[in-house]
Order: sequence, then structure tokens, then C-alpha cells
Amino acid sequence: MLENEDLEVLGEVRHWQELFEILKTITPDVILLDLIHYNDSTIESLEKLRNDHPDIPVLLLINEDFSIFFRDLILMGINGFVYGDTSLSELIQAIETVAIGNEYFPNGIFKILRETLQSDRVNLKTLRHQYILTTREVAVCKLFCNGLTYKEIGMALHISPRTVETHKRNIFAKLKIKSTAELVKYAILHNLS
Repeated sequence: MLENEDLEVLGEVRHWQELFEILKTITPDVILLDLIHYNDSTIESLEKLRNDHPDIPVLLLINEDFSIFFRDLILMGINGFVYGDTSLSELIQAIETVAIGNEYFPNGIFKILRETLQSDRVNLKTLRHQYILTTREVAVCKLFCNGLTYKEIGMALHISPRTVETHKRNIFAKLKIKSTAELVKYAILHNLS
């Protein structure tokens, strides 16, 4: 189903042990895990996968029942989520996105994350002078947290996607973070989202 001119399926497994065995002989560009239908020992097995193979991007096929785990999964280093009802074209886009080192999170996930992290929030005013973001950088940060793409953020702020990328790079440098997941976590904790 997933094979096309750009994608090659190197293997399919039904159990975690099979996955760990196959990873001894191949190194895929992306691991796509279906957690909706095969969720035995999920969190522990995901932790083992991230520890044993930290350089292989992991994309999870999930449903909203997993929302209570979104925070932990992102902190664990999961590179993206797609919902079970995602179209084939969006699934392929998600795979290609994480394969090149980016993260892929569906629209609405940041709202769910924000709700699950309410208790972890701290007041931004106490840290405002420690990390000085410009007004534009704060706006870019908020739009990323709402799940917008570079192009959509550029349209919303009337700037080019490349300028959005520059702002994001500057934000990462100022906050000493390395991923969109860390940016989202920072924004939620500091009431920027």
C-alpha cells in the first residue's frame, strides 16, 4: 500500500521483538508504528527503541486515546504522529517529512498537548528577561504551536517561508532548543501557545 516511486517498505512486523530483530540487519529511513492495532507494551518498547536506535526517525499511527501520552512521547523523541483516519497522501507526506529530519504533528495536536500540560505551566513573566524573544519571534512561536506550516505562518504574518525558517532558527538559538517538540513544550510551559 505504501510502496511508490519514492517509498520502499523494507519490512513489516507484528510484534516488538520482530522489530528489534529486523533492526539488527537493516536501518530504515523511518519506522512507522501502528499503535492503534498493536499496542502491547507500548511505552516500554518505545523507550527501548529510542534508546537502541536514536538516529532512526519514528512516526506513530495513533488515535486520540493516546493523548494522555503525547507529552511523554514527544519528550521521548518521537518524531511525529498521524491519526488512523489520515489519508494515504498525508501519511506519505508525514513519512517523507520525518525522513528528512523534520517533525510531523497533525493539526489539533498542540491543543491537546496544551490541555494535558496545564498543570506544568509556569508564568512567563518570571523568565521573560532570561530569554528575550522579539514580538515577531513570539508570533512565529505561537503559530507553530497551532500546527501551522512554514508557508501558512508566512501567509499569516505576510513574510516568506524562508523568513519564517530564519525566525525559527533564531528562536532555537536563543532558547537553546533543537526541535519543534521542544519549542512546543517551552511555549506551553511559558504560556506562549
